[in-house]
Amino acid sequence: MTKKELVKEISTNTGFTQKDVMAVVDSAIDVITKTVSNDEISITGFGKFLTTQRSERIMRNPSTGEQVTVPAKKSLKFRPAKAFKDSVNS
Repeated sequence: MTKKELVKEISTNTGFTQKDVMAVVDSAIDVITKTVSNDEISITGFGKFLTTQRSERIMRNPSTGEQVTVPAKKSLKFRPAKAFKDSVNS
């Protein structure tokens, strides 16, 4: 499902215009994107967005065999809530 299809489905279910729903979806994505870089976001019944710090590590280039240092970076994780996992598996 694409963002456009999501907006259309929400618009059909709620009766709001697609333009209004698009504004809300865009705003929600902006808030999640800005907040998750400094803090975690927990949405009850859906899941938790959080960041973790990955340390610097040494990897090997498969084509040359040369060792390459991969710098430390933040990594994004999503942990689905139990209710969300149960609805997917039922």
